[in-house]
Amino acid sequence: MGQMSETQHDYIGDIFTSGQHLLSLINDILDLSKVEAGMMTLDLEAVDLKSLLLSSLSIVKEKAAAQRIRLQTETDEGLDSCNWTCARPSRSSITCCPMPSIQCNAAT
Repeated sequence: MGQMSETQHDYIGDIFTSGQHLLSLINDILDLSKVEAGMMTLDLEAVDLKSLLLSSLSIVKEKAAAQRIRLQTETDEGLDSCNWTCARPSRSSITCCPMPSIQCNAAT
């Protein structure tokens, strides 16, 4: 194929990351259906909320940039001191949804 520019290399990395995220979402949906059917239980575990937010932001950054929208995260200082938890199936490591208010709860 030849040499890739740095921009092309970055795009390939974004495509790979997006593919992994899509696969994770599909697995999440399948696991949630198992939870609803009583075939799987959920455990609570600690979540690094800043990493979760940055990961979620990276998924939509290209689309936002195409519309000339600049995305950034701003968090309160107290956010680090909160103990954020996320419900995860006990047999696997599911990625929590990007909106903490939907699936994650702060346990202060």
